[in-house]
Amino acid sequence: EYGENYKVISPVIPGYTANLAEVSGVMDNKNETITVVYTANTNTKYKVEHYKENIENEEYTLFETENKEGTTDTNTAAESKGYEGFTVQEFTQANINGDESTVIKIYYDRNEYSLTVKYEYSDGSKVADDVVQILKYEQNYKITSPSKAGYTKTISEVSGTKSAENEEV
Repeated sequence: EYGENYKVISPVIPGYTANLAEVSGVMDNKNETITVVYTANTNTKYKVEHYKENIENEEYTLFETENKEGTTDTNTAAESKGYEGFTVQEFTQANINGDESTVIKIYYDRNEYSLTVKYEYSDGSKVADDVVQILKYEQNYKITSPSKAGYTKTISEVSGTKSAENEEV
């Protein structure tokens, strides 16, 4: 009513800031409209999670989380990492939610490389067929060298952890 005090608290909208936190005054004898303008925050938080493929199965494990900021209701600016021995899968940017719930998940496939073990006599001729294995990056391996009557093996077992390159031993 005319002459009465009024006070209206502006509603909170996550990710936005109101130019007027409250509207207050004294009622006049005419209709009045006051506009509260909300501006998108430029420091809205979101996460980028990086998942690497496991060695023992085709599942993924969280490796690293980045905390980022951007403008509410615009796209994220997530970037892949250059992890040795891994290939990034395609991923899509997403809207930055005002409630800071946005999470971008980036997956990295573990690369596979060949390991070739050759068995030769000292003169270079073949003792046994080559053993070729396709291994995932960082996968452990152990290959027992074949025995040959009358000869001594120089290496009884080839073992190690697979590097990020094709190898010939």
